[in-house]
Amino acid sequence: RRVHGDELDPFIPGNGRRVLWYTCGPTVYDSCHMGHARAYLTFDILRRIVEDYFGYEVVYQINITDIDDKIILRARRNKLVADYLSKLPADQAEAFKVVLADAKQQLEAQEKKIASKSKQFEVPLPADAPSKDVEEFQTKLKEHSLKAQQFTTTNKRVALIRVVQEKGGAEAIRELEEISKTNGWLKEGSGLEAIQTALTNLVVAIQTRLEELQDRREGAKDTKDIQAEIDQEEASLARIDETLSCVQSVKAAIESGTTSALVAAARDALGERLDDLFGDSVTDHEVFNAHARKYEREYMEDMALLGVREPDVLTRVTEYVGDIIKFIEKIIANGFAYETNGNVYLDIESFKNSGHHYRKLVPFQGDTSEDAMAESEGALGAAGVKKNKNDFALWKASKRGEPEWTSPWGKGRPGWHIECSVVAGDILGQNIDVHAGGVDLRFPHHDNELAQSEACYGHHQWVNYFFHAGHLHIKGLKMSKSLKNFITIKQALKEHSPRQLRLMFLMQPWDKPMNYSDQTVDDAKKKEALFRNFFGNVKSELRKDWLASAVGFQQGEVDRKFLEFGVEVQSQVHAALCNNFDTPAVIQALCDLVSETNKYLDRPGIKAIPTLRKHALYVTRILRILGVVEGSDDIGFSLGSGEGDREAQITPYVGALVDFRDKVRAAALLSKDVPVLQTCDSIRDDVLPGLGVRVEDKTDGSLWKLDNPAVLKQEIEEKRRKQNEAQAKKVEGQLKKKLEEIAKATEAVTPPDQLYRSNPEYSEFDETGVPTKDKAGTEISKAQIKKMKKQVEGQAKLHSQYIEKFGSKEGIEQHLKALESEAEELQKQVKSLS
Repeated sequence: RRVHGDELDPFIPGNGRRVLWYTCGPTVYDSCHMGHARAYLTFDILRRIVEDYFGYEVVYQINITDIDDKIILRARRNKLVADYLSKLPADQAEAFKVVLADAKQQLEAQEKKIASKSKQFEVPLPADAPSKDVEEFQTKLKEHSLKAQQFTTTNKRVALIRVVQEKGGAEAIRELEEISKTNGWLKEGSGLEAIQTALTNLVVAIQTRLEELQDRREGAKDTKDIQAEIDQEEASLARIDETLSCVQSVKAAIESGTTSALVAAARDALGERLDDLFGDSVTDHEVFNAHARKYEREYMEDMALLGVREPDVLTRVTEYVGDIIKFIEKIIANGFAYETNGNVYLDIESFKNSGHHYRKLVPFQGDTSEDAMAESEGALGAAGVKKNKNDFALWKASKRGEPEWTSPWGKGRPGWHIECSVVAGDILGQNIDVHAGGVDLRFPHHDNELAQSEACYGHHQWVNYFFHAGHLHIKGLKMSKSLKNFITIKQALKEHSPRQLRLMFLMQPWDKPMNYSDQTVDDAKKKEALFRNFFGNVKSELRKDWLASAVGFQQGEVDRKFLEFGVEVQSQVHAALCNNFDTPAVIQALCDLVSETNKYLDRPGIKAIPTLRKHALYVTRILRILGVVEGSDDIGFSLGSGEGDREAQITPYVGALVDFRDKVRAAALLSKDVPVLQTCDSIRDDVLPGLGVRVEDKTDGSLWKLDNPAVLKQEIEEKRRKQNEAQAKKVEGQLKKKLEEIAKATEAVTPPDQLYRSNPEYSEFDETGVPTKDKAGTEISKAQIKKMKKQVEGQAKLHSQYIEKFGSKEGIEQHLKALESEAEELQKQVKSLS
């Protein structure tokens, strides 16, 4: 078997077919986002392949990090904000003043930090800087730009909430209308709902445009111009998103009160300020514990919703503090760690001098960078004196406002990396086969785990294989809570099914970065529809009494090639799974088999039903191994418990109804009976989908399949939405043409000698109506008169054409009224269709 790494190596477990597998679990300080889903769904897929396809006996452990700097800060700030709100003045105006003053003070401090950081990026890298440094610089610049943009949005939200408080909601709405109209976003209507609808529609349109541009970029040789368009569209999208946030804040301020809206907009800033002032007053362990338990439960719920198998063993850091202390004591006894000011550090120089290697996963000869060390030590880093700047904390002396445990070095808490070494060592032993985590954990986390484990156990290999899942990117940046560019798992599941998300990840290399976008999810939805349609077609064929016909290969070479194609696909799938779990190749091979099967079914002639069943069973088996198919049905996606029995029971009834509808529809087509045909369509589109029955009309009769009623409903709604969009586009074209006709008729109704007479800028005219003097009595120049004479002649021609067609000026006016009435009706149609 071949597994992930810079090079592909055979996968050989340490003990026969048993695989000891440890996966870094979540730090439970907030709701899980799709970046977490990327990691844990990926490892669930790999685990299923190892267990269910290759047949290894896996012991799978996940650890919950339930004490960490992020948890401490978030729990502490939440507690302080809750206490702060409970002590605000009862008078709403006074309460608003207090919150605004505190928020402004922190926002001003943040603005200085952002300005200072921006100056750092003004200094360009040397021309000969390594490409890695350039890439890192550009990523950090993009991250900083995103944070600066988010800060600007917060300031604008606060400013508009203040307008609601001081001048009223109407003034805030007027400002938003002005912004929206100035930018050309709001064409008609007024008020928050009109703005929100217009901006939301624009977001959808821009996202569609971005997907088209990204598709063009992939196939283009020169991408410079396309990238410029993408950058422009993304900038527009950022401005619209910012305004949408402001709309929501104003709406909240009007409906729920300005104080609560202000707190929501500036909560992070308030939390930081209160933490700076009173963070050391939070000393109750239960504050941190309750926070971690809440998000631990959310994580487990999210994993269940995604269909991720539970681990064989689940551990928590807080339940291992005693073991962690013993582990550190052993490292000290082995001469590889030292204590200073209540903190314990791993002594990197001592470790390397004894023959060990440090930074095996991300080798580097110099010192650890400040950013990497900050990541290693956390936001609440240890305050001890280090022997070497590369040394990292095994134990941190607790400051006030942090949880603490008694240790030989004083009151303190575990460092970040030590937990994984201890819990994995306790459950899986001193040598484990697989260690999994996100690619961002390679350094410092996993390299430091390796060092401290080897320092404790006295050997040189703690882990045999590392599986590092690629990042999930959104708009070019890693999805991350710190960047606030994340979509929670529960938010994603409101839009997409667990199966669709799993297929999305299966269609990407598991160890490479991938983009999360509408396009990647839509691709997964198309694959799901392909498989669903395939299973329905096969089941429809299998329902027939195939034993009443001849069996064997009645189509000769066609049947033989169909069998061989399926056998070849099995070989391709096996080779792909052996080659670094190449799931995109697996999905493609299955899709090829599905396409070949659909072609086979479309051919006339007696089908080789056992071969057809063989291929369908195989596709189902592989998709079940990958977690795409649930339940125990032999073929296809399960619709719930007992689907197979249900299908057998209802087949005679549904079959009879569909046959009857076919006959009625065929007769109606011959007689062109539209009402009857509409009734047949209604049975197909409105009645049967609610019962979980899909009907597809073919030239030789209808095909029916069982399916999920919710899926069918969604498909029908999507079909009607597209039909409405197409109809709306058609009507908009008619409306545009009608408005052009109105403009021309409006122009034509004026007699040529009256074209300028109603204009107050002129005082005298010749016999044809051409001005000769302006309103001050000054003669108009010959050049101007010549120009206006030409316009009068043009008007005479247009007017005479309309007089000839409609008989008189009154006739033109009647025609104009008819056009306006038709335009009004078309506008109503456009509105109803949208």
